[in-house]
Amino acid sequence: MDYWSALEQYFMIFYRNAMKCVRFYHMHRFLHFSDHKNDPDKTDENYDQLWKMRAIFDRLIDSYAKFYSPTEHLVVDEIVLFKHV
Repeated sequence: MDYWSALEQYFMIFYRNAMKCVRFYHMHRFLHFSDHKNDPDKTDENYDQLWKMRAIFDRLIDSYAKFYSPTEHLVVDEIVLFKHV
């Protein structure tokens, strides 16, 4: 990962202080969000590309809606439009 890079343009002291790169890769290797026994059919027109993380994703959305209420002082300084290919 570039976060642990020694190159100045990528160097991030936070990540080096938080954990070793080897430790991150070890954790990343075993991090799973779903059981592959329940793999959905990719040819289905309603196929959910986020199916592996859907439960966590939905929980985050619910939590954000519950605990974050923007005020009248909210400013949007950039609008980024993109097309999923």
